[in-house]
Amino acid sequence: MELRQLRCFHQVYQDKSFQQAARHLYISQQAVSYLIKNLEDELGVELFIRHNTGVQPTEYGDFFAQETRHLLTRLDSITYLIQRKSNSISGRVTIGFLLGHLGPLSRLTVSPLHTFQQLYPEIELRWISGSPRQCEEKVLAEKLDFAFSAFPTQADLFQCVKLYDFKWYVIMRPDHPLAGKKYLTVEDFSGQKLIMPKDEQHDRQQIMRALSSSQQPAFVQVQNSFFDLVYQNILDDDALMICAEPHVAVFNPYLVTHIPFHSDLLRSQIFLLKKRGIIPSPAAALAEDYLLKKWGFKDILGRQESCQEIIPAGNSRDWDKSPAR
Repeated sequence: MELRQLRCFHQVYQDKSFQQAARHLYISQQAVSYLIKNLEDELGVELFIRHNTGVQPTEYGDFFAQETRHLLTRLDSITYLIQRKSNSISGRVTIGFLLGHLGPLSRLTVSPLHTFQQLYPEIELRWISGSPRQCEEKVLAEKLDFAFSAFPTQADLFQCVKLYDFKWYVIMRPDHPLAGKKYLTVEDFSGQKLIMPKDEQHDRQQIMRALSSSQQPAFVQVQNSFFDLVYQNILDDDALMICAEPHVAVFNPYLVTHIPFHSDLLRSQIFLLKKRGIIPSPAAALAEDYLLKKWGFKDILGRQESCQEIIPAGNSRDWDKSPAR
């Protein structure tokens, strides 16, 4: 059994697709199929069931994944320990995350942060969560080395690389008059009570500009979306709440429902943001490289783009210029 077979197996097991695994491993799909078939022949069992839309692990596949996962983790640890020993780097790195986009329900999971701390104890790693405005301000003030946040409003001051898209939903009572719709648009907010966290003034302004004065919703302002207060407004006062995709799963599906929200008003992509013209410290560069690899963004490593060169989908560059209708 070869190490490359083991890595290939775990990538397929994670992606449930030969095609996706090939893209993440930077090899051809035929090579992935060859490595998995040789591994299955060596073990004498079938590890995956192939079908038109991907693959599913067999009972043997699940068992093999469980029993060998620690081997890859240990090998990665040894690699980084040797690198650290040969070229020790120290310092402090502080990272910002858009609220709700760091955790088990997001593509940006917490575990790589803790693993990095264990592998590089000489580097003091800190992270915070905040609104898009807070992330922008702290990056510009050099209180954050970099941030994973929405497209910045002051694009000329940042370097940014797009990581991924996410969707928006509207949370409401299951018996709300709008609950039967397939999706909602900003016009559906006309005359409704709409919960907006205190630190989301930009999104609130966008909604206000999109509607006439007679269509304005009644905004319910809450501090950082405390769930007891949010539930009270949704369940007792029939309010609506706009919610980013990673947040939906934290709401009790027996108490509320969620409807897709279709609009290009709200920022719906996560970017890696850095202050333009700043050379990162060796510790910050190491942390950025490590985290991007662990979160599956190896294809953007080393890219440096001015935000002015990017027009992100669903993130109009003319947010603050669009007149009220």
